[in-house]
Formats: sequence, C-alpha cells, structure tokens
Amino acid sequence: MEKVILSIESLNVEKDNNKLLKNISFNFIEGKRYILLGEIGSGKSILCKIIASNFDNRYKISGKILYKNEDLLKFSEDEKRKISGSEISILSLDMRLHPYTEVRKQLEDILLAHNLFRTSKKNFDILLEKIGLPKKILSEYPFKIKEQDIQKIMILITLLLSPNIAIFIHSFRGFDSEIQKIFLELILEKVQTNNMTPIFITHDLSFADKYGDEILIFKDGEIIESGERNNLFNNPQNEYTKKFLNSTSYFKIKNHKLYL
Repeated sequence: MEKVILSIESLNVEKDNNKLLKNISFNFIEGKRYILLGEIGSGKSILCKIIASNFDNRYKISGKILYKNEDLLKFSEDEKRKISGSEISILSLDMRLHPYTEVRKQLEDILLAHNLFRTSKKNFDILLEKIGLPKKILSEYPFKIKEQDIQKIMILITLLLSPNIAIFIHSFRGFDSEIQKIFLELILEKVQTNNMTPIFITHDLSFADKYGDEILIFKDGEIIESGERNNLFNNPQNEYTKKFLNSTSYFKIKNHKLYL
C-alpha cells in the first residue's frame, strides 16, 4: 500500500511582492523517485528549499507542508535542525564544505551530530572507492580539491545520512555517465532498502527518462502537469508540456512523436 511521506497543501510563496509559488498541492509517495522539470525560475528550486526549511523571513508563505502529519512550516528552528540532513536533506551545487577544515574532520562532525559515527565511518571509505576517489582525500582541505570531487563527497555524505527525503538540485551535473550511473545505483539501493524518497531537479531529459518514476512539470510557480513518467512523456495533456518536450533535442533524437 502506498504511503504519503510528504503532503503539500495550497502552498503559496511570495518574496519582494513576487509570487514564486502559486497554490501548489501535491502528495509525494514514499519510495518513489520524483523528477522536477521546467524552465529556470519556474519554481522547482524554491519548492525544494521550502520543503527543506532552507529559507529566511523575507519569504511570505501560506499553506501547509505535512511530514509525518506535522506541518513543517510551523516547526521551530530547533525542530528544523533535528530533521535537517537525517530526515530531509537538500543538496545543490552552491553548497560547499568549509574550505579550511580538513574533509575528515567535517565528515566526523556531521556523523557525530547525527549519531552515525560508529556505523557509517567505514562505509564512507567503501563509497569513496566505488566512485574512484582515493582515501587520502579525507586528509585534504576542500580549497585544494576539485569542485567535482567536492560535489561527489557531498553526495556521499547525503547517502550516509540516509534521509527519508533526499533532494538533489542539479547534483550530478558534469559527471561522466559511469560516475552518474554509480551514484544512481547507490541511491536506488537506498530506495529499496530504506524506502528513501529522492527528488531530483534536472534539465537532463535522458536522466529523467531513465531514473524518474513520477514527473512534475513547472511553469511560472505552478505545477501544470504531473504523472507517471511513461504516461506523461508519451501522452502529455498540457499544451506547455508538449512544447517543453518538443523543445528538447533528447526527445527528437529518441524519435518520440512530436506533440503538435
């Protein structure tokens, strides 16, 4: 039986008199993989940041975000900290490790904060090996490490924390297909063993076609269409969705029908 892990009800978000999200309502089912698609500025990232409580008091928010039958929008700062990372995590390209603190020290601090130090420290070495990073990278300072390798480490930390909901905002951009495949296999393993619910924001339609269960199409702060991947990609109902898919080279190369 499907279980709703996150329920968004009539969510509206405004900042500086600009309406960023308009009456968003959607249920996320535990263990399904969600892909959020749409143009830049369509509301995908804003929604994810609000879900992860990654916003400040400049945002005017109404509606509800129910997680375990509790409204995240009513959580205190202390309650937000308790679930951040361990239950709901968000990872975007602008998130970084502290440049002047050794990677090992930062990793240990994160694991200790979530009571995972003993159980997860060895797993990190195994994961490093899987993605081709040397163990000695743990003794390095982030300012000396390539950005892509920092990106990989951040994803591995997210997987170690094993949150119920893991949000990845363009987290795999720039990776070669083999590394991307390894990461997705690790995420799928978490889905199968822990019922993790991953939410991906991407502009890569081939990625969406391979790894998504459910697709959400955003435009101007609204979800204008959503559905099971094959149904939505093969038979979109909304005119904007048709134009959006038509505009991508991926669907033309794959010989999908053009929606006229």
